[in-house]
Amino acid sequence: MPRLVNLPADYARLGKLQRISRHYWAFPQLRQFAYRFRLAKSFTRIEASGIGRSIETYSAFTKLFLTYTAYEQLIPSATRLRVTGVSPINTNVIYNKQLTKRIRANTTLKNYFLNSQLEGWLKKRLQHMYNETDDDIICFAYAIRSLYAHGELTSTDIGTGLARERKVITDTADEILNYCDTIFSKCMDKL
Repeated sequence: MPRLVNLPADYARLGKLQRISRHYWAFPQLRQFAYRFRLAKSFTRIEASGIGRSIETYSAFTKLFLTYTAYEQLIPSATRLRVTGVSPINTNVIYNKQLTKRIRANTTLKNYFLNSQLEGWLKKRLQHMYNETDDDIICFAYAIRSLYAHGELTSTDIGTGLARERKVITDTADEILNYCDTIFSKCMDKL
């Protein structure tokens, strides 16, 4: 049987705990999270001939999109299990000062976000991040996820043409995956 790669570090505990835990409701959600996590962690790029350099931007968006779907699967279970430091999905934050500094450097993307059709509460969180009143990266990830999933975010004129501008997107995805791996382990401790 092939070894499963890119699953959360404590994934093996999930099956063992399922036999003894009273939190039976959590196992389907946590298993679904683990497989979303695996896909996001394993994803490298989109392959499409004739697209040009914009495929790199779409690859970065896709990695962050897949990462966010894993994150949004995990947080409700972590909240219900009362994992310390985890809030409901609309208020949970992941702080990273160095990443937000790099995110803020892309003023073209900032202007795009703040002039888009994002929900008011999300624009307010983005404004706080861009105004340097907090260093939350999850609002940035959710903005990309929402606009990309709804077909509003494309690779043109948003300040993602350079490799370093795309790298901040994939680095944000990697940071969220690291956070999720830690929270998943804390969920295992609560089971």
